[in-house]
Amino acid sequence: MPRHRILAVATAPLAAALALLAAPADLARAADFRLDALPQTLERALYLTAPPGDERRLFVVQQSGEIRIIRDGALLGRPLLDVGAEISGGTEQGLLGLAFHPDYAENGRFYINTTNPDGDTRVIEYRVKPDRPQEADPASARTVIGYAQPFSNHNGGHLAFGPDGHLYISSGDGGSAGDPQGNGQRLDTLLGKILRIDVDARDGNLGYGIPADNPFVGRQGARPEIFALGLRNPWRFSFDRERGDLWIGDVGQNAIEEIDFLAAGSPGGANYGWKAFEGTRRFSDTPVNGTAIPPVAEYTHDVGCSVTGGFVYRGTDIPGLRGRYLYADFCTGVVFSQGAGPTPGIARRVEGLNATLSAVTSFGQDARGELYMMQSDGTIYRLARPEGRAVTLSRAQLAINQRIAQAAVRRVNALEARFEGRPVPNPPDTPKGKVTLSVGQLLINQRISQAAVRRVNALTARVEGRPVPAARPAKGGTLTLSATQLRINQRISQAAVRRVNALEGRITAAEASP
Repeated sequence: MPRHRILAVATAPLAAALALLAAPADLARAADFRLDALPQTLERALYLTAPPGDERRLFVVQQSGEIRIIRDGALLGRPLLDVGAEISGGTEQGLLGLAFHPDYAENGRFYINTTNPDGDTRVIEYRVKPDRPQEADPASARTVIGYAQPFSNHNGGHLAFGPDGHLYISSGDGGSAGDPQGNGQRLDTLLGKILRIDVDARDGNLGYGIPADNPFVGRQGARPEIFALGLRNPWRFSFDRERGDLWIGDVGQNAIEEIDFLAAGSPGGANYGWKAFEGTRRFSDTPVNGTAIPPVAEYTHDVGCSVTGGFVYRGTDIPGLRGRYLYADFCTGVVFSQGAGPTPGIARRVEGLNATLSAVTSFGQDARGELYMMQSDGTIYRLARPEGRAVTLSRAQLAINQRIAQAAVRRVNALEARFEGRPVPNPPDTPKGKVTLSVGQLLINQRISQAAVRRVNALTARVEGRPVPAARPAKGGTLTLSATQLRINQRISQAAVRRVNALEGRITAAEASP
């Protein structure tokens, strides 16, 4: 689990790169989705995925060693695999990752990332039984790659096949605190890296092949499996299934959590800076092996304490979410949203979710590209379109919203009467009812009403010979209205604006006359 924090990379100067960074604590984005809990609760659920093209099944990784199958919404009684007796059970150890071969439908091969009883990492290949494709064949187990872990934490553990068909593996810096062995910047170790191997080939005595275009192939003293370096504990990475960009959530040490990015088509070799840098801050005087790349988003421990990387949404159920990268903080449950490549957008907090999150262990993605979130208590949420694509208002919130518009109308009526020398009319009765607005409609409606009030204030000051008051920044918010009531509310606000415009023209003409 992503309990320990990690560092990232930076360079100097950072002016251009820092333009991409944002402090999600200061920015917010209304939720484009709701969270629907699945009926199944699976203890220590750590990841969820599905084989390519398999839209009926979900495979849930449990840190305790089982891979459970949810088929057509029902939990099957037998797991795909149970390796509970073959793994270590520390806080950040156990069964950590799962990836299905791109040709799984034909060859039945899948890969798991575990820590063995000694605490060392092992990536193991399995095949399903030919006559029982819901179960793995224990006799088919084959260790593909393994490496020692000097400490019990920072094991990384994620697996994913890239758009190129190669298997990518995340490894932490080996653990403890502050990367005491300096593994993040070393090229002679697999720790603190993203690895890239070919599981369909064999090089010498290795259980895998080395892709010829890996960035450190042929470099003296460097491990050829390395694809990226300078990572502390990359807790979940993913490929944008449409663009192919690589996104990495890297857990921070003492101060900063970060999101790292590598555009599709990049040759690899990216150095994300740990332990020279934690996010964009200098962490130590460790020399950077080459050039360090700053994160595309970061947040401090005032917001959270351990980042959980996610996915770019490319599903079809939630149109408003398409093309946005989602991630979260393990400790606080805060969710962030960020525009996808080629240049990542500004990261913003997601607000207005219908569920309170905590201990977010992972995101997951099914074969259709729909997303899921998991908590350490075993709850699994599916991201879904908000009901009615709207946010519902309380009566109190509705009344406040309506009063803004109605107050604008009354102020205009009074100002116009004063200008024309007529008695000020009595305010109309306040209409009763309930309204429901989508987030976008609400913001439009509020801005119209607020603009009307500001215009009325300014015109009143002009009539009375006072300085025009400075406009206050408009405050955001979220409300909800029915379609009919929304139109009524909008018409009130729009009528106020039209009246203000007409009155302003008359006042201006009167002031200009001799």
